[in-house]
Amino acid sequence: MAAEMTWVTIEPPSLSEIQPPTGRIAAPTKGPIQA
Repeated sequence: MAAEMTWVTIEPPSLSEIQPPTGRIAAPTKGPIQA
């Protein structure tokens, strides 16, 4: 249970931090690559 609780607590922040960067990196990546 302790491991699951830790994962659940780290999952929300991890997804939130990974989601924003992923979207920002995907847009800039398409710009420079096409340009």
